[in-house]
Amino acid sequence: MSAYSDASGHGTHVTSAVVDSSTDDLTGLYRGVAPDVSLVVVKAFDGTGSGSYADVIRGLDWIVANRTQLGIRVLNLSFSATPQSWYWDDPLAQAVMAAWDAGIAV
Repeated sequence: MSAYSDASGHGTHVTSAVVDSSTDDLTGLYRGVAPDVSLVVVKAFDGTGSGSYADVIRGLDWIVANRTQLGIRVLNLSFSATPQSWYWDDPLAQAVMAAWDAGIAV
């Protein structure tokens, strides 16, 4: 399996709904939400689909740091996690808000 593979398939599933550039036979309309988008894939989970808050926060920090250079304007987070505290004190929520404050739609 390559370093860029999606072992659990969820990220690939979500991404395909967004970037599908095929067209509907009847209408000729694109099937994906944003068929001409360029992707930047940031993987925060291991081969079993597990990761820590710190792993995700490091990924979010990387995205914010590289947003201008790579043209990152939209961020999709497809996972769930048990809150560690109230949202205003939660480190993951703070990292998401930092991305939002940096101009990235989350």
